[in-house]
Amino acid sequence: MKRIEYIDALRGLSMVLVVLAHVFLFMSPHHWDGSPLAAIFMSFRMPLFFFVSGFFAYRAVEKWTLSLTRGLVIRKARAQILCSLVFFSLYQWMQHLPFSDLWEKGFGFFWFTIALFQMWGVYVGLSLLSKKTGRNFIDIPLCVLILASVIFGTTQFGFTAWKMFSWHQVILNFQFFAVGLLARRHSDKFEKIVDNDMFRTVVIVLFFVGCFLFYNHNYHYPKELWPYIQQEVLHRFTGLFTVLILFRSCADYFAGNAAPARFLKYTGKRTLDVYMLHIFFVPKLTHFAALFAPTSMAVPKLMFGLFFALAVVGICLLVSRVIRSSSFLEVWLFGVRPKAKVADVRITSGALERFGQEHPEPAATLIKKDRQTAENTHTLS
Repeated sequence: MKRIEYIDALRGLSMVLVVLAHVFLFMSPHHWDGSPLAAIFMSFRMPLFFFVSGFFAYRAVEKWTLSLTRGLVIRKARAQILCSLVFFSLYQWMQHLPFSDLWEKGFGFFWFTIALFQMWGVYVGLSLLSKKTGRNFIDIPLCVLILASVIFGTTQFGFTAWKMFSWHQVILNFQFFAVGLLARRHSDKFEKIVDNDMFRTVVIVLFFVGCFLFYNHNYHYPKELWPYIQQEVLHRFTGLFTVLILFRSCADYFAGNAAPARFLKYTGKRTLDVYMLHIFFVPKLTHFAALFAPTSMAVPKLMFGLFFALAVVGICLLVSRVIRSSSFLEVWLFGVRPKAKVADVRITSGALERFGQEHPEPAATLIKKDRQTAENTHTLS
């Protein structure tokens, strides 16, 4: 399947914003940065991340088989469960924190992949059920779950499993994951909507209006349903679509080889790696907190944080490349499908002559094509 390059870049941007948020967090670890500018970025950061995750998770219902599902579950479990456990354990050990935090507080900085695995599991179950019954009805359950995600977004529970499995985040963000699935499933209709100038105008205007309404003072999370729908649902969707519209309108740029475009696209293909690694490299910048505390320092603070965020992402990509040099680690940590072992082909001179009579294309060229086909078949989609 051909990659959509501006979506890859969009996913890369979402990863940079995640790192940026943690740079701000580590700058003021005891006081979350609720300044207007930071809150605006926060409003579409995770929706964007889950949207593109849902977009890339989609597969046509007809393609789902038990064999395919089994292989994908194994790879997803490695990449999103085993990988999270490994890096969570490593982080706890390095920070001298108890492993018991896992069932008392959850996966901490590594909650995203745990939540994403559960969302993906729901989608797989719906897809298999749809194929089993012969009715392509997946849209209706997804829309019902989107509505449930909105209604129960303010729900909080205190039991351990709620925290350990990040169920609040699953409920809070499933709507964005599901919209990403539907966008890919109905890509032609979705693109027409996004390309419609009236739609673009309304979305952009609503997003900026929401910025002034909700983020002109320090950020406050609404606890009542209607304010929550306005701020945490409608405004976050307009922020998500505003960024999506921007990147789609610049699709030609991201299809090119400009350095920023290549950086974002490559980061978008390595989001799992960067997500798992970045928390080990984000610097403790607490001595800069007082300098950037005034509201008038919001833009300098953003530039300062962005510099460190890009540096951290660059380091993570380098470390990722080192780790992926080992096929074992690439398969077991990041869920890459094992590469096929392509046997060497030895052809005798007589066989080669007969092969040349049957196939006008040079044998060496055909052998090379067969090897490339076998290797491409086993790359991670």
